[in-house]
Amino acid sequence: MNCPTCGHDNLPGEDHCAECHTDLRHEDVFTPKNGFQQDILTNTLEILCTHPPTTVGESTSIREILTLMRTKKVGSVVVGTQEPFAGIFTERDALYKIAGQDVDLDKTTVGELMTPDPTTLQVDKPIAAALHAMSVGEFRHLPLVKDGKLVEILAIHDILGYLHTQISQMGAKVE
Repeated sequence: MNCPTCGHDNLPGEDHCAECHTDLRHEDVFTPKNGFQQDILTNTLEILCTHPPTTVGESTSIREILTLMRTKKVGSVVVGTQEPFAGIFTERDALYKIAGQDVDLDKTTVGELMTPDPTTLQVDKPIAAALHAMSVGEFRHLPLVKDGKLVEILAIHDILGYLHTQISQMGAKVE
């Protein structure tokens, strides 16, 4: 997107011009063309909060984390209970940081292998904001907060399930 002030060609979705720092947040506002688009722009993330989040402390062993994730059938845990969170540990962390590595599951803590300072969103933000954050950040789990406290760990499959339901209700065929 070109900055209206200086003409600099910024990356799509940038909040401020990289050159002159002009606020760009309202320059590329999307106008919905149908009810489905309107839904993801107006329905808040709160409607996707259906199960309590799983949290752990930084000193929790990786074995405990993996057991907890398997038992609870979750793809991620947040390290800490209030913002700013120390980190997030996901199935992707397990795959890339543990599988095939020489890691002592009992002595290694989640604090050593977590992804620090995870991106979070307020639950009153629209579903489109989560899609954008996950796409730009290239992650599949997003802690949702309200008043600084963790409310949910939103997974991409939660959003996809919602989208599938919305499209199905419109009468469109979804495969």
